[in-house]
Amino acid sequence: MSASSRFRSVFVGAAVVLLATLGFASPAAAHDALSGSDPATGTSVEVAPAQITLTFTADLMPDGAEAQVFASADPVAASQAGERDWAAGDAVVDGMSLIIPLQEGLPVGTYSVNWRVVSSDGHAISTSSAEIISFTVTQGVPAVDPVPTAEPTPEATTAPAATATPDATPSPEATTGADELPGVSPIVIWALVIGGVILVALLAVIVRFARRS
Repeated sequence: MSASSRFRSVFVGAAVVLLATLGFASPAAAHDALSGSDPATGTSVEVAPAQITLTFTADLMPDGAEAQVFASADPVAASQAGERDWAAGDAVVDGMSLIIPLQEGLPVGTYSVNWRVVSSDGHAISTSSAEIISFTVTQGVPAVDPVPTAEPTPEATTAPAATATPDATPSPEATTGADELPGVSPIVIWALVIGGVILVALLAVIVRFARRS
């Protein structure tokens, strides 16, 4: 075999090996990818929709999918900071779509999605591997600062009951003989006194006339 024939054989063999290697590597390297969303990223809506739908290039595995919605331009940082999640429940896989329900009455603002799914080849992909999905609500419910809880007011102190004052002590002058003779009327006492005086006067008169005679 000539040198040119040997070189041609080696070249063809190397090409076959290279093509076979690329053929096996392509399925492993080409994971499913995010292809779009509804609402589309960067769009504005007057009122927040009932849900957000993320669409991928192939069917997703039903397990391991999760998503959060934050009023922030950086959903990963918002998730790490523990900010409020505006998703209304667990995300649901439907073929090539990930459906994320939203809470009612989202305030005006820009929202972004932090998501994670398992692609059809078993590899997990997340927000960090694609463009951030975000949308803006222009006429939602205005954000309201939380109203501080009013401290309970102490109950009015009940005034102590008035102490009954004792009856006034009667003066000595007001005390009559009736106090000394309980149960006897004052009229009877005065009648006895007057009767006694009259009786003494009569006896005096009788004694005087008796001496003259």
